[in-house]
Amino acid sequence: MLASHLENPDGDVRRIAVRALSEVSEKGDQFAFAAVTRHLRHKDENVRRVAVRTLADIAKRGDAAAISAVVSCLEDVDFDVREAALWALSTIAEKGDRRIITQLSHFVEDADWRARRETVWALSKVADKGDLHTIEAVSSRLMDDDWRVRQASVRALAEIALTGDTQVINAASGLLSDKDQDVRQAALKALAVVTTKGSPTVIEAVSSLVEDLEQDVRRSAVWALGIIADQGDQRAVSVVRGCLEDRDQRVRLEATRTLAVLGEGTEFCDEGEGGLEKFSTASGLVRQFS
Repeated sequence: MLASHLENPDGDVRRIAVRALSEVSEKGDQFAFAAVTRHLRHKDENVRRVAVRTLADIAKRGDAAAISAVVSCLEDVDFDVREAALWALSTIAEKGDRRIITQLSHFVEDADWRARRETVWALSKVADKGDLHTIEAVSSRLMDDDWRVRQASVRALAEIALTGDTQVINAASGLLSDKDQDVRQAALKALAVVTTKGSPTVIEAVSSLVEDLEQDVRRSAVWALGIIADQGDQRAVSVVRGCLEDRDQRVRLEATRTLAVLGEGTEFCDEGEGGLEKFSTASGLVRQFS
């Protein structure tokens, strides 16, 4: 029944049939592989896109034939098909596959921001930790015109870089002043991953964002201080204590949690939107009173 639908002249029917193959086939199924690859050149771009994603689902990681088929789709005239191919490569390529990393690196300069974003993320999934070539390729998009590419790039670096990588730490620190709040948040989270514990330079840089205009950025900065600073670090403790007076309740709550992580117990009451709340950073307990 399914085989007949794969040849249906209606593109929508074919698309659904191709997708169904991923649900009824086991990894490496040669019949399913042959059926799907025939649709990679279908005239309907939606069928081609679904075929690429289905191929990623049914192929075993490292399958040379599947990888070759997907690579051929990187030049498809339709962006959604190319995007699916970038994603598929990150799924089926072996970790550290230098040929695929080189192929993907060509797309960090793509004219479409969506392709650049998908490329840096795909690179983070294929490259080995500490891969200098990939770090350089991804870092080249940190100043991208589109904030979504910058955000994806700094997130990707957090996946690839080794702890203490000075180049990545400096690059992420530079994005703490980015004009977009989502990029600033991504930079804070990246620094929490790659920074060596107790770095005074990074602690100082992160501390500057507890006064950011955006509450989510302030909250992320407080959280990051709890990750980066050593327990008992009085510089960080002093900065976080100041956030107990923040105008946003969630920032204040994050400050109590971070103080507990830093080994500083305190207790205070806060008149929030839901009524009087009592916070204890010593126990991590939050009690709500109406």
